[in-house]
Amino acid sequence: MNTTGRLAKPLAVLSLAALALTGCGDKDKSAAPAASSAAATTSAAAAPSSAPAAAPTKAGATKAGATASSGTSSGDAKPEGDVPQCTTKQLTFTVEKVAQPAGNALITATNTGATCRVPFSEPVITAGGVTANRVGPEGDEPALETGTSAYARVLLAPGNGATPTKVSSLTIAMTAGESPVTVKIGGGSAQVTEPQVTVFFGSGDAALAS
Repeated sequence: MNTTGRLAKPLAVLSLAALALTGCGDKDKSAAPAASSAAATTSAAAAPSSAPAAAPTKAGATKAGATASSGTSSGDAKPEGDVPQCTTKQLTFTVEKVAQPAGNALITATNTGATCRVPFSEPVITAGGVTANRVGPEGDEPALETGTSAYARVLLAPGNGATPTKVSSLTIAMTAGESPVTVKIGGGSAQVTEPQVTVFFGSGDAALAS
């Protein structure tokens, strides 16, 4: 009898069984980490975030900085064109002779009404029936607030050799279309030939230096 052949068959069967068991064990080991990784991923997704959620932005909201930089203050001064022109009636006038320059007088116009702008054209001045020539200079039309004054110089006697007329007052109007007012010359009467008048200035010194 062939004893070796009989023993070989059972040994072959046992070897195959051992290999099968070894393969199963390896599969189980490789599957374990994958399962652990999947479980960790699921736990991380389910855990709540510790960072605070951003607050929702309301529609149309504007940053304060942008508003401040682009806004306009309600206290801004009015544009010059919105200030009405001064009228003769809302001003009070004085006329004073001055020592220097010789033969000149200083007109002071004080605003007794609301803020107005002084017209850049020279005032209409008449002395002894003669209308003063306008000598400028042309400039802006400054705003004259209530209680403040503007000043103009009137040259009564230019010294051109003409026969003078003695006067004690001037008639003054801000524009030719208004009724003039009569203003007494302070410091006594004056000799007038061909008078000249400047525009109004912000100070008496500026008017006399013009």
